[in-house]
Amino acid sequence: MQASDAAITSLRYAGAHHVKEIKESVLQRRIRHVISENNRVEAACSAVIHSDWSTLGRIFSLSHESLQGDYEVSCEEMDFLAAHAELLPGVFGARMMGGGFGGCTINLARAGEGPAIAASVTAAYEDKYEQKPVAHIIGPGLEARCSYD
Repeated sequence: MQASDAAITSLRYAGAHHVKEIKESVLQRRIRHVISENNRVEAACSAVIHSDWSTLGRIFSLSHESLQGDYEVSCEEMDFLAAHAELLPGVFGARMMGGGFGGCTINLARAGEGPAIAASVTAAYEDKYEQKPVAHIIGPGLEARCSYD
């Protein structure tokens, strides 16, 4: 970033136009992920507030793509789980979550579809990797909310 951007003390305050100023490709991808993920979080809050599950699902998917391509913390198994889930009826979107390089995925799905989605995803994973994953079906808690500072 340029000296004129000295007021930017955190990537939270940077914009997409700042990414183009970074010359080193790996750093550029990492910064693009952080900036775009911050934008996705704000868009996700809006989607939750408006109960727009289709938009929230697209945000999940875009987040996974960014974690995979720009931040490079996904792995084959997480990519498989997210991609398989997104092909299923009732799934709005899927992404990996946690620290990266393995772990778990979260799938945003239509209410009542959880058991069928879990059965399909676990069977497909077991067929491909010869390990049976554990699926947890959860719903939103009473404390789920978005806040802005």
